[in-house]
Amino acid sequence: MNAGNASAPVSVAVINATTGVTGPSNVLATIAANGATTFTAAQVEVATGAITPCTDRPRLLVTSPTASLQVSSFFLQPDGNFNEVSGGQLSNPPGLPTATPTGN
Repeated sequence: MNAGNASAPVSVAVINATTGVTGPSNVLATIAANGATTFTAAQVEVATGAITPCTDRPRLLVTSPTASLQVSSFFLQPDGNFNEVSGGQLSNPPGLPTATPTGN
């Protein structure tokens, strides 16, 4: 969700679970001012160029030049139920605002 007053590009990179090294960051999309969107795993894989097995416990670094970006992670179930599994509020790289789950 972009809670700001201007559109903003959103970039994503994969963090290697073994080494902790962050891979290249690529633009996933531009989100309109006060806009929100949901990205699929396939969209993230295309943007990062990585198809990482879930057993590798991949982590993602989501960035934007706006401080008003809010990011949440969800496991969506076929029956419409979901689990909110964001970890952004627990880990904050230096210089980046802390992500706060939007809830639901």
